[in-house]
Amino acid sequence: MPSVRVDNVTVFRPQQQNTTAHPTFFQGIYTEVKLTKEVLTKLKVIGQFGNKFIACSVGCTTDSRGMLLLVDQHAAHERVRLESFISDAYESSKRINLKTSKLESKVEINLTKTQTAAVRNHPEVFYTCGLRFDSDLNTEDDLVTVNSIPSLLTTSGTLKETIENLIEERTQALYVNRGVSDSMSPVLFQLLCSKACHGAIRFGDPLALEQCTELLTALSKCDFPFQCAHGRPSVMPLLDLNTLKTKKKRLN
Repeated sequence: MPSVRVDNVTVFRPQQQNTTAHPTFFQGIYTEVKLTKEVLTKLKVIGQFGNKFIACSVGCTTDSRGMLLLVDQHAAHERVRLESFISDAYESSKRINLKTSKLESKVEINLTKTQTAAVRNHPEVFYTCGLRFDSDLNTEDDLVTVNSIPSLLTTSGTLKETIENLIEERTQALYVNRGVSDSMSPVLFQLLCSKACHGAIRFGDPLALEQCTELLTALSKCDFPFQCAHGRPSVMPLLDLNTLKTKKKRLN
């Protein structure tokens, strides 16, 4: 059942179903479904399915039909972790400047002429994303010494390469896109996505009913709850329970 996302509403459009066994009974059960964050707050956990999904139901409300849904436990936990990491990466809830950490061993970076101009003329673009420099930015030297980095980065063997990529991404955003709209750059965002994935609940991990409920509660508080860090759907509707109930009554 493919989905189309508009703002923070996910619309699931049904594919052609194989209903040859009971064509009349199944016709109309697989209908277009609109999911909103409000629906997530009303989910009732049925239980874990195959140690991969959380089966849930939601009753009929003014804005939604009664539905049977499956929640991808890995995708859901990945989304919860990602948004927690993003929130923690900023100095305040206003999400303007990223937290910074001073380096014990400073890193020297050779800049291109374009990067040097960007660092010298628009230092605030780099400060907001957590980079701090030792060098006098008014000199003609293309070598800068980085003394602080975004706290979300680790001092691993790839740190220098990551800083170089971050400087280049900020420079490109400044000159090619004519401005930087967010201190959370794509370079840093992808690092958080990877971190969120690697520590998330996996397929095959058994979950108690209480754990399932806690996960869905956390998911309902996310800004973008219907997709994981990499864009895979986290919630999938299976059946329109109201239509199913009506058809069962007709058969009886």
